[in-house]
Amino acid sequence: NRKMSSLNPRPGLPQLARTLRGIALVKANIKDLQGSISILEETLATWRRLDILFSGQYKLLVAGCLIDLAVINENANEFDRAIQNLQEAIPIYRQFMAVSDSVSTALANALKLLGVIQLKIKDLGSACANLEEAAKLYRQYTAKASDKELSELASTINHIGHYYLSKGDLQQALNQYTEALIIQRNLAQSNPTKYLPHVSVTLVNIAVQEVDRQKGIAMVREAVALVAPLSNGNPNANEVLKVAIGNLLALDKDARAFLDALQPVQKRPDM
Repeated sequence: NRKMSSLNPRPGLPQLARTLRGIALVKANIKDLQGSISILEETLATWRRLDILFSGQYKLLVAGCLIDLAVINENANEFDRAIQNLQEAIPIYRQFMAVSDSVSTALANALKLLGVIQLKIKDLGSACANLEEAAKLYRQYTAKASDKELSELASTINHIGHYYLSKGDLQQALNQYTEALIIQRNLAQSNPTKYLPHVSVTLVNIAVQEVDRQKGIAMVREAVALVAPLSNGNPNANEVLKVAIGNLLALDKDARAFLDALQPVQKRPDM
């Protein structure tokens, strides 16, 4: 691919960039994050070269590669680099928003990721502004949104809830969590395996802030019961189940009896 790209850049360089991206994603999947970052940086340089050679025709692909890099940067706890890449990508998406709805969705995804990272580093004001803009963009397309986009909206609303919780505004946090829960329950009706873990996470978010202890316990019990049947062979559901069980044991003096009443296959992982 490198040889062909040097001989004929127009078809060769895009093919090289796509091949490099594929290799980078494989490395990310096997947790070789630094290897993935290194290859994505070469991918980005390739898209930048194309964009210069062909008068700005590849800007959206430059932005997409910046997002790929930001995701891996975040996973590697390289938050400053992730923010730098996102802050370069976001203005590109703003420039091309009129092109298609997919660009607006890409902008929403980038703003959400930026907001999530800013929450992690306690840049709360910036986090809230970016998360709220992301949610506004997702909501514009709710009527025709895919399940993935609706899930991203629910996740964004959950993170806005985390912001309010960090500011000590419990009622606003609960309002956000409740809105996210409604979306996630609707998604879980058509795809329970994928979305019931999301429902369980949000139930726990609400339960641990619930003033009425019995209501909180009922929510955590529901969270456990929903995700337990999915936990075998499903790493995500298994992790959610561990968290839900931990919270149940902390809240509910009768947790052991409740867990014992579940089918044996539903009680994994061990408490």
